[in-house]
Formats: sequence, structure tokens, C-alpha cells
Amino acid sequence: MGHPTGAVTLPAAGYEALAREVDAVTAWHGAPPAELVAALGGVPAQRPAQLAAIAWLFDPTRRHLLLVHHRVFGWSCPGGHVERGELPADAAARELAEETGLALLPDDRRPMTVSRATAPADDTGPAHDHWLVGYRFTAPLDAELRPERDPLAWHPVDALPEPRTADLAPLLEQILRTVR
Repeated sequence: MGHPTGAVTLPAAGYEALAREVDAVTAWHGAPPAELVAALGGVPAQRPAQLAAIAWLFDPTRRHLLLVHHRVFGWSCPGGHVERGELPADAAARELAEETGLALLPDDRRPMTVSRATAPADDTGPAHDHWLVGYRFTAPLDAELRPERDPLAWHPVDALPEPRTADLAPLLEQILRTVR
């Protein structure tokens, strides 16, 4: 959370390939992907915004999803800010490894979700938007987890915990229509 000094701030240039991939995403929440495409093309946003990446970590049957219990946002997918010079798929894998101890590659390097969420103001800066680009990962339920800080747990996809981020359930519903 906050405003890490190395985070990609939007609008940002140099993400033309990501913009094309985001434009093809059909699972979204909070704002249509076209708004992120515009920001990646240099169009200023209405308020400060940063690029972030999340990992949708499913078990091989796609019946369970690994979530992190974030102290501010509740249960959410592992993830965090994309650093300058980093591709979002790599950021999702890095954040997944940091938060869970699992060194995995995305099942597909093309994003499967896009959402916009507002991060509250804190001691590092004002309220700002996070554009979350999501990637699918797979791991067995018995994979050894090493939490970085926040609790981790596998949850059945049809019984998500509370409290949770506002985008989790609607995005998961959209994802499950296409990945089962």
C-alpha cells in the first residue's frame, strides 16, 4: 500500500504491448479496460493512479483459490505494485513468491482480469487508484506456503471469505465461466 518510490505511476509510456493485452481482457471490475488502455497510452487519469499486478492462484481442479488476508483490504489475491521496468506478469509472480513463498510462473503471460480499486490515503500519500492486472497461476493444495506477513488460506471458489475486496467475487465469477 502507499506510494512506493519504484512503482509505475500512470499515465505511463512504454506499455504498448500490455495495452493491447488489456484491451482483450473480458473479466473486469471497477472500470472498463479501455480506461487502463488510455492511461497506458499517456492519457492523464482523474486522480493519481499506479499499476499493480495480482496472482489468481488456483488448485489444479479450479475449485480452490489461495487468498491473503490483507490488514486493510481483507481477503484478496496476492499482489502488489509493478516496479519501473518490470512487466506485470513478472510482478505478479514476484509478489506471489514474496507473499506465499511459492516460486511459480503464470499459466499464461496475458492478463485475465483488470480492475480499478481506490487505495485509502495513508502516511505515504493521498488516496489513489490501483489498476490491478491479474494473471492465473496453478499450484497443488498441499504446496508448502511460507507467509511473508499476512495470513494465507485456500478457499473454495463457491465459499469466499469475508471481509474481502469488492472485486474478488465478481471477477472470480467471470473467470470461472472461462477456465473450468
